[in-house]
Amino acid sequence: MKKILALVLVLCMLLPALVLAQTPGTYTAEAKGFSSNVKVTVTLTETGIADVSLDVSGETPAIGGAAADALKAAILEKQSAAIDVVAGATVTSNAVKAALQKCLDEAAGVAAWDGSYTPGTYTAAAKGKNADITVEVTFTDNALADVKVVDHKETL
Repeated sequence: MKKILALVLVLCMLLPALVLAQTPGTYTAEAKGFSSNVKVTVTLTETGIADVSLDVSGETPAIGGAAADALKAAILEKQSAAIDVVAGATVTSNAVKAALQKCLDEAAGVAAWDGSYTPGTYTAAAKGKNADITVEVTFTDNALADVKVVDHKETL
């Protein structure tokens, strides 16, 4: 129960970092598809995705290639990389989503994560139902090592 509470607390503290403004412009990124790298070029305005171009020319024409129009339409409709995959073209769809997310992250100023952590123990407190809850989170250079609820006045 304590670890779940700590995880929720950590996620709540990270939420503001996920709501970022984007810098208008044209961004390009690639991700591994089924047969090739899939290239996504997206044009962003202050309010959203204005246009998107998908280069799936190295994918199987009748499968991944055929999915491009549906994927483009879904991206423009949802204004997001959080779209459904096209049935039968799951790998290509996921590559398009990943490349688009890289573009959106770049536009938002989010650095690509290299898979490593800054080792150390970090402490944070947040308001619980009854009082503040203090949590310590410990990282090694490549993993989350420990989460401890150090202080709380909550009932279980």
